Amino acid sequence: MDRYQTQFTARLKSSVLDVLIIIAAVIGVTFLLRKGGEAGAGKATLPRLPPSKDQIVQATPVRPQAIAGRVDNFKEAVVPKAIRSWDTESRYGITLRVSPDPILNQPSARIVLLQTTISPLVLEVDYTVTEDVVQMLSANNALKDRTDGITILVTTVGIAYNQSALLKLDPLRIPEQRKWLTYNIAVPSGTREIHFTIIGTPPHYNVFGATCVISLPQLRVAPMK
Repeated sequence: MDRYQTQFTARLKSSVLDVLIIIAAVIGVTFLLRKGGEAGAGKATLPRLPPSKDQIVQATPVRPQAIAGRVDNFKEAVVPKAIRSWDTESRYGITLRVSPDPILNQPSARIVLLQTTISPLVLEVDYTVTEDVVQMLSANNALKDRTDGITILVTTVGIAYNQSALLKLDPLRIPEQRKWLTYNIAVPSGTREIHFTIIGTPPHYNVFGATCVISLPQLRVAPMK
């Protein structure tokens, strides 16, 4: 009997010891996990990834020597003509004009590029009110008073986003603008067309008798198909 009690007691002690060891291990693991969670919640940071080889970088616009395109007024082809003004060499340009005569009324023009731009480029836009027009308006006070300067809206049209610019000039009241002026517009990649339109600006929105000439030195005109 004593022998069986001794064996039973030994087994019981062994079982209790195993249970205590297991409980201690569970408590220890739980404590470590909790401390790790608290530390992670306050100090965890994402690992820094190496720079991607495919990272997108904005390309610097370039100024090509030639850009091939067609010119129209949204209806029919427009042929650039040689224009000499302000004692400069002749430049080939297109005339924008607001007129009550429907034949002469051509306030808009469009450049259709033969190839959609695949990278940003710079387009030089030379513009002016020709010398003879300024002289005609200056000699007629009624016309001069009704003329409120000229604003040309230049807009690129493409598959991504458009770029716009306002070219303002008032040679009747600003002698320094009695010449050819130059503006370089950034043409985004994906551009298919470039539009030029005389618009009215606040506060009067007056386009009466507005006329100007646009010259694009880089443009190489291709025939309409």
